[in-house]
Formats: sequence, C-alpha cells, structure tokens
Amino acid sequence: MTTPNITADASFAGGPNEQAAKTKALRMLLYLAIFSMVMFFAGLTSAYVVLMKGEYWVNIRVPQAFYISTIIILVSSLTMHLALRASREGNNARTRTMLVVTLTLGLAFTGAQYFGWQQLIGTGNYVSGSIENLQGTYGEDFTVFFKGRELIMENGKYYFPDDHSRAEALNERVMSKSNTASSFIYALSGLHLAHLAGGLIFLVFLVVKSFLKPIAGASNLGVRQGATYWHFLDILWVYLFLFLLFIH
Repeated sequence: MTTPNITADASFAGGPNEQAAKTKALRMLLYLAIFSMVMFFAGLTSAYVVLMKGEYWVNIRVPQAFYISTIIILVSSLTMHLALRASREGNNARTRTMLVVTLTLGLAFTGAQYFGWQQLIGTGNYVSGSIENLQGTYGEDFTVFFKGRELIMENGKYYFPDDHSRAEALNERVMSKSNTASSFIYALSGLHLAHLAGGLIFLVFLVVKSFLKPIAGASNLGVRQGATYWHFLDILWVYLFLFLLFIH
C-alpha cells in the first residue's frame, strides 16, 4: 500500500487557490475604490445641481480643449483594451507597446485639461472669483441666472427678464457674487485628473515591469487591474463632460 504524497497534493491544491484568493482580494479592493469614487463624484455633481437653484449662478461655455481631451481619453481606452487583449494572448512586446501608447495619450489628456483651464482663465473664470471677472460675449461665453431665471444684459448692465423698461440695473447686486460654477468646473476636472495621475503612475510601473519580465499570459493580473481602472476613468470623464455640457 503506497503512502499518498501529501506535500505534492497540498502544493497542487494550495498554490492555485492562494493565487485565486489573492486575485479576488485585489479585484474587490479595486471595485471598492471605484465605488468610493463613484459616490464621491455623485455627491459633487448633486451639490452642483442643488447650488444651481440658488440665488446667482453662471452658465459657462465648456472650454474647447475639453472636447479634445474627451476624444483623447476615448482613444486611450481603446489602446488599453488592445494592451489587455495582447496580454491575454501572451504577447508581451505588443502589450508593452500598447501600454506606452496609452500612457502617452494619458499625458496628452493631462495637457488638454491644462489648456482647458487656461481657456477658462482667459474668459475670467478663475478657481475663486466673482461675476465681475467674467469676460467674453454674453449669451455665448457665459450667462448669469438668478434663481433659475436668465438675466438680460444690455450695455453692460444686468436686468431681470421681466424688467421690460430696464428700470432697475442689477450690477451692484450681481457683480460681487461669487462665480461658484467656475470653482466647480475646476474641482470636478481637477479631482478627476488627480485620480488619473494614479492610473498614469501604475502605467509607468507596468511598462517598466514589462521590460524586466513578461506581464502577459498568466502574469497579466496587473494589466487586467490597470485596464479596469483606466476604463472607469474614461467613463467617469465622459460623464463629467456630458454633465458640464448639458446640465451646466
């Protein structure tokens, strides 16, 4: 009667099980982080909508650079998908190439966001400023609302829409009010960019690691995790962009 090889059996059962448990734990941590970010940005956009119904609110035209950054991040999501597919096929070289392209596009997205902020500053929309700072063409670059009603501007003066005789100019009341809408645009785009920075750092890590050892095939856990996070950032930005475009 032969004695069963307990060591070999335990290794066979424990090794894969331990790896599967580790993979599951990392996946759950990632999903928890994503859920937390979803709730965080949902709270910010909800606060935005509530404040829009307040006393004074500025409707700001979305910077043109934000349109470009949206296209860039959508393309980067495609290249990240190609990196994941190459890793599943065991092609380490192609995986590395697609990761480098995704990283480059991520940096380009960051640059486009910066130019978007510069465009906001060029129209007098600062991180913290007042309606008095606003520049540009009223009705095209910005409009001002009072409790949901769009104010009329004539000859540089604000009036209520029902003040047909233009009897009472509102400039003394309007000009000193804070441009909260502008602050929110910086907050939403800036916080998204802060989370994207984490994705960029992880992409750098994956690219460096791919030069040291294969990260494709059975070793593609990092690529899978990175792809999930990157696609989430893509979806999150598209949501924020559409929110600013239509709700704002």
